[in-house]
Parts: sequence; structure tokens; C-alpha cells
Amino acid sequence: MVRTLLKSALREIHQSLGRYLAILAIIALGVGFFSGLRLCQPAMMATGIDYVTQYKLFDFQLMSTLGYTEEDVAAFAALDGVSGAWGSVYTDFLMEAGDEEVVITARALTEGVNDPELAAGRMPEAANECLGDARYFTEEDLGTQVAVSPNNDEDTLDLLAYDSYTLVGLMHSPYYLNYERGTSSIGSGSVTAFIYLPEEGFDFEAYYEIYLTIADPAEAWSDAYDDQIDGLTDQVEDLARERADQRYDDIYDDALAEIEDAEQEIADGESTARSVPTRSRSWPTPTRSCWTASRSWPTPGPTMSRGRSTTPTASRSWRTRSRRSPTGSRSSRTAGRSTTTARPRRSRSSGTPTRSWWTPRRSTPTAWRSMRMASGSSRTPRSSTRRARRPWRTPRRRSRPGGGSWRTPESSWRRARSSFSSSRPSTSPARPWLPPLARWSLGHQ
Repeated sequence: MVRTLLKSALREIHQSLGRYLAILAIIALGVGFFSGLRLCQPAMMATGIDYVTQYKLFDFQLMSTLGYTEEDVAAFAALDGVSGAWGSVYTDFLMEAGDEEVVITARALTEGVNDPELAAGRMPEAANECLGDARYFTEEDLGTQVAVSPNNDEDTLDLLAYDSYTLVGLMHSPYYLNYERGTSSIGSGSVTAFIYLPEEGFDFEAYYEIYLTIADPAEAWSDAYDDQIDGLTDQVEDLARERADQRYDDIYDDALAEIEDAEQEIADGESTARSVPTRSRSWPTPTRSCWTASRSWPTPGPTMSRGRSTTPTASRSWRTRSRRSPTGSRSSRTAGRSTTTARPRRSRSSGTPTRSWWTPRRSTPTAWRSMRMASGSSRTPRSSTRRARRPWRTPRRRSRPGGGSWRTPESSWRRARSSFSSSRPSTSPARPWLPPLARWSLGHQ
């Protein structure tokens, strides 16, 4: 019976040998894939563990917006279960690459953690030398300059100590285990490559991050390693909050001390300024007699006069000049011989006459004085004398020795302005006819 079944199976295989071999290959391929998947994960884990152990990848990465000091680094290094702590600095900047600009991440070299894997060239020996990403730079780029673009912001330019760095080596970093280089807030938003600089290649006051390594770590990505990390997380977070508060207080105290120093400096300057004697300067107060040294201003007398205003100019002085009255007699502007008064002058802003006591006036014509004498009064009251002026009559002026008249440019301008305003059509209602004295009391225009 058995021999019959065996002969039948061999006969079927012989008759369909190709189908039998195809089924056999499919089974072998499945077994191979299954065996590879079972062995791939442990092999990759072992390779990764060896790599991060050899190049000392960090176990904790602490970051703060206030920064860290050397005291903070020492405080984290003193935690139980922590084998070491390192401060580091980094920044993203725009690098000039031909006609375009690419985003590069610059990080500080830290000895003892995140050691670089040198692929070509040598390690940096000066502050202006750097290692470049072996996946972006090539060996032909060794010796070239990594130029920092001037389009970077001011903080970035201040953080980088040099405008360009010499590329002296190519490296692989345990910080970047995959092909992605991260994102950035500048440029295109994607980081193209990275470079590593000596710590002296940065100009900084505080560290941006701290790397921690734990003592006697278990194999990475294992349950034992996760338990070690969880056991230290609470201690690290508590200390991080404590150091952040301390850092805030230090920054606040420093700023407050600077403000107090500035306030004290201002107070010292004010006290010094008060103690310095200053020379007082007194300005003369204008009075009626301060403008002429030869006489005092006249007071209204029995005769009232009217004249045109004059202003001190370069061609006319304030010295007293004698004039002739219409009768031919000579009258002086001195207080002893003939008195002068100032006629009321209408203000430009309102219709109320204003008194311009600084304007010299012409003596009253004899004809008008004789008219007053004919009325039976040798002295006219002051109020009626002020009204008794005749503004429409102007005595003739005496010519200057060099020709022309004593009229000043201002008086000519006033005359031209009055003639121009009189030639314009009047928009005010017509006034009834009034005697001359009443006209003057209402205000002559």
C-alpha cells in the first residue's frame, strides 16, 4: 500500500515538475523572510547600541529659554545616578552657497558626549575652523569657507564669533541618526546640513542646553534602560525648575542693580549740577524811559497832536528831531517846548482802539489850536482833547537832507495797505453821516 502511494506521488511530480518547484520556492521565500524579520530587530538594536555607546550619545537633553550657567551644569552633574553633565550652544543660520542661501545648524563640540565620527579631514584646532556634515559636504569642499550670510538677524550674528569658518573635516554625528536634519524658523524652514564648532567659535554668556549621561546605563531601547530613565526623570525635572527660578532671580537682580546704579548716577549728576554756582543774568524791564537816554516820555498837555507811527529802522534813529508846524514855527519834541501824545490806534484783532505810547507824534497844527482858542477855552479837557484830533488832516513832512521824506518803510506799507483796503468794495452796511468828532469817538477806519 505504501509503495503504491509513493509511486503515485512520484509520477505526479514527474508529470508537473514546474508547479512543484514553484510551490517549493514560495515556501522557502516565506521562511526566509520570517527568519530575517526575527533576526533583523536584534541585529539592528545591537548595531545601534554599539554606535551610541562608542560615540557617547546623551541620555538627557535639558533646554531652557533663560540659559544655563556653569553652576547649573555642576548642580546637574552632582545628581545621584548621573555620570556627567555638559553645557552646549547651538544656533541656526543662513549660509551663502553660491547664488542661494541654505539653513545650517551650528553646534558646539563637547568632549565626552556626542563625539563626532570623523569621515575625512581632521578635527578643528582653531576657533574659526569647523567640521561639516558628510552627507552634504564633500572632500572637495575641505579648506573652503563656510560664509555666514549678512541677512541673518542681529542675535545670530552676535552669537557667532566669526563671519566665516574654514571647513577642515567631514563627520557623522550620533545626534543625527537619520537623514532628516530638523526644521528651523528661518529660511525655507528646513535644515539642510550641520556643522560643529569649537566652543570658542561662539560668543555667548550662557549655555542653551545641557547633556546628561547616566551611570552604568543598560542597553539602549531596553526595558531596563527605560526604568533607569524613569527613575531619574523626577529628580532632573525638580532640579531643572529650581535652577530656572534661581536663574530668573539672578537675571532680575542684575537688571535691578543696573537700574539702581543708573538712578544713583543721575542723582549724583543732579546734586553736582546744583552745587555748581551759576551766573545769574537779569534782563532790563521795558519802561517808558528806557528807550531814550536824552529825555523821558512826554505827558499830554494843553495842545494835542496827531502823527503817523514810525518804527526804528536802519535809516532812522530814535533821536529827537525838530519839525516845523504848519505856521512856520519850529517845534521840538522835547518835554519843555512842545508836548506830544499818542493817538489811540485800532487793534487788528478787535475794533477797540489801543494806545501805542511808543510812537512819536506830530505837534498839533496852529489852525486847529486857534479854532480851540476861538471857542473861549484856553485849555481843552483831556477827554475832549483826545476826541479833538483830526485824523483826515496830515501836516506836511519835512524832507530829509539827502532827498525823500522821513517816512519809514513801515509807514509806507501802512499807507499802501489802507489805500488798498479802501479801494476794495465794502461789505459792511453804510453808516449815517456823523460829525468828525463823533466819527473819531466811534473809531476812525
